[in-house]
Amino acid sequence: MQELIHQLKARFPLLGKLEVEATDQTSREPLPAFIGLALAALDSVAPKGSCFILPRKGEVGRLCAVLMALSKLDRNFKSLCSNLPLPCNTNDPVRIHPGKQIFVFQGVWDENPVFFWLGCPNGRRTFPRSQAFRIERTDRTAPIGNLKGDLLGVSKPPIDLLLSLESYGNLSFVPNYLLVLDPKGHFREFTESTTLTRVGAAPFSSRIADLGIIGSINEDGSLTGLEAGRGGHPLIAVTSSIDALIAASSSANGSATVLINDVGLLKSPQHFDSIVEKSNLIIIAEHDEWEAVNALRQRDCKVWPFGEGEIGLGVSADNDGKRHAGFFSSVFTASTNSQAVLKPVPCEYSLLESVSTELEALSAAIRGDGNDELRGLVRRLFGLLNFASGVLVAPPASELAEMATRIAQVRAELDRQRHWIPALDQARITKSCTLLDEVFREGSEVGSAKRDRLKTIFEEMRTAGRSKIGVLTKREQHFEGIRSVARQCGLEVTVFTAQPALLPDEFFDAVVCVSWPGSDGFRKFFRRYMAPDIRFVGYPFELRWLRQSSQRIQREGSGRTMTKEEKSALVHVEPSVKIDWPDAPHDPHETPTPTPMSPTADFSIFAFERTLLSSRRGSGISQTDPDEKVQAKYAEFAGDKFAYITEGHRLPVATHLVFNPNSASQKLPEREVAGWQVGDYIVFFESGDVEVLQEIANRIMGARALPLRRKARIWRDALVSSGLSVSQLQERLTRIGCQRTTATLRNWVSKNSQIGPEDKRDLIAIASVTNSSELREEIESVWSAIQEIWSYHQSAGTVLRRILAQRLPTIRWQIEEEGTEVPIEDQGQHLGSATIVKVERIDQAFEPCSRSLVNRLRSEERLLFI
Repeated sequence: MQELIHQLKARFPLLGKLEVEATDQTSREPLPAFIGLALAALDSVAPKGSCFILPRKGEVGRLCAVLMALSKLDRNFKSLCSNLPLPCNTNDPVRIHPGKQIFVFQGVWDENPVFFWLGCPNGRRTFPRSQAFRIERTDRTAPIGNLKGDLLGVSKPPIDLLLSLESYGNLSFVPNYLLVLDPKGHFREFTESTTLTRVGAAPFSSRIADLGIIGSINEDGSLTGLEAGRGGHPLIAVTSSIDALIAASSSANGSATVLINDVGLLKSPQHFDSIVEKSNLIIIAEHDEWEAVNALRQRDCKVWPFGEGEIGLGVSADNDGKRHAGFFSSVFTASTNSQAVLKPVPCEYSLLESVSTELEALSAAIRGDGNDELRGLVRRLFGLLNFASGVLVAPPASELAEMATRIAQVRAELDRQRHWIPALDQARITKSCTLLDEVFREGSEVGSAKRDRLKTIFEEMRTAGRSKIGVLTKREQHFEGIRSVARQCGLEVTVFTAQPALLPDEFFDAVVCVSWPGSDGFRKFFRRYMAPDIRFVGYPFELRWLRQSSQRIQREGSGRTMTKEEKSALVHVEPSVKIDWPDAPHDPHETPTPTPMSPTADFSIFAFERTLLSSRRGSGISQTDPDEKVQAKYAEFAGDKFAYITEGHRLPVATHLVFNPNSASQKLPEREVAGWQVGDYIVFFESGDVEVLQEIANRIMGARALPLRRKARIWRDALVSSGLSVSQLQERLTRIGCQRTTATLRNWVSKNSQIGPEDKRDLIAIASVTNSSELREEIESVWSAIQEIWSYHQSAGTVLRRILAQRLPTIRWQIEEEGTEVPIEDQGQHLGSATIVKVERIDQAFEPCSRSLVNRLRSEERLLFI
């Protein structure tokens, strides 16, 4: 393998010259050899599709994109410079960048063609032809250049100092090297928080964001991101839109290489086909994305799962401990933990086992259409079973009363639906209710067996010196009960759920699962490889479901992967070099232990949970008002709440505040539905489909809100009334020097909530291209109104953050159960109320919905369920 490492470093010298560091770390880290495998695959120009899968990838995909572009720039820069055409004609006035002096271009020096002649009043001087990109024709005549000024010893930008180049910040003649599919905001955060350092005789450090190599892909496939007016393309162009990526890869200016860092953005296998038809496509994925990757296997996507052998390539035994504490720590640690064996720990409680038997027997009856009533009842009972299975300490009287109410609601609903439900199914539901009555009666033994098992495990871990222990449970209401059991054993533990927004990124000495998190939740948790020791304390039905999920996880990764010959070909290993590639990693599974068979032989926990989730709490189509249809996505929240959210509609996400109420940053980002995750806490305002901060700002402004917004809206009215399409608008604005992306212009035209452009010069440009006399006359007052409204929106955000930071920690359990309403008040002024709800489900696709029903929080007409 040493010969492979030698070849990789010879082809990519930056592997040995650069070190990387994140802003939240205290030391730099060398680039590991496995990064070179990805760079070698990206360095091909032949169309093909391949996927690298890591246990946890961290920022590896984004770093590989940056290193690939830098490696190509480092390799190609001199040849690009030598092949540049003459920058202008003889006797043209020119300016040398960076600088202001004006010379007369006098062409190539015949006796030494590696130089140009530049004329000035007191003679002429030479200038390297290799730096022709610094010469720009100009109509300026001053200040006039002379023979004394130093044209070569000028300050260099970060990209030059990092790579020892002489670009002087002008990369306009460098082609685009890479198209990247990834959330643009996340990629930008990575570049702003990651530093590359050149080590050796001339050390230099720079944030990636300061290198000037990152741009974006517009929806029409064009690339932007370099300095306005300098032309050219960004070395790396990023988009979160698969359609924009395909347009860019298919265009004349498209790159031959595409990197996908978020396979979830690849909406269909057909998109994969469209890319690999013309481009070399490399996907960087992690084990949690196996399901999406498997769909691509059918399209001849070559899959290479990285095991410890590849990830640890070139890491000596002496440095093994260091690799778990730096930039790549999540990759190395997850790789080690991926070999952990999950250990089931059985416990018994016959009442819950009997309830599970009845629900498993009902699984066949709720499949198919026309079973919404029965499905809703089974879903409520399944929620009650899941709640009971997570109980570890005796529930308080208030909680027992709440459970009794919910069981009574199921009975009442069953009585109303008797005519539509077969007698046998009615009997199973009735029996389940009777059993649950016993589970939640005062003095019952619910949770005692599981608690005793958990205590034993905690005591063993304390004796073994395990200080960092995580506990996975289904519901946040059980957090305090788990902590109290841990404290009895002299431990402090971190408790979490399997919802994506709430799963921690940290690693533990051990993790104990104390209730069934759902089949999808279990997979997401297990694929994070949080600890080398994972135990599942479960009742017989939970261990049956666990066994099914473990087998499914194994099947996901059991398809064909790259052969050793295919790996060598992908990374272009010389034929004379024989690489002893490590065998493909295998998924761990729990130690074989006797697990009771399901009472229903054909019962599948995946199909059962999928069926329960298939029903919706309300329609997106109005039955009484056939109004205009818009595209929206269905989202479901804790309790009985749901909503259909349109693309572009933003709502505050309070997840950070819920878990970090004392954080100095007090983040309250506004995100579109595409940026939500299951487990996020979302804020809706009482008034319906108006964005939250806009409505609070209106309440603060009072009577001034309407006239102020009318004044600020003049610029949008001018755009809309002009009848210009987005492409026409972009063309006209560009013609007068106002360069804006397609996405920005589309927001200007289509988003009613858009306050105004960020620059006053944009208003002037809009007035010009729309020929709006009203806007031209009102420029100053419109800009003043926009700025004033922005200030009120900032005040609204401050008020909302402050109130939520105060209230959320005290009502967190209530939000998790069914959402809650919070009054918004500031300095004695009542500004309305907001409802905070927790996301439980988000459908993947947008669909046509009635405009009158979108972007508002709605409640199911039927009874609440857990």
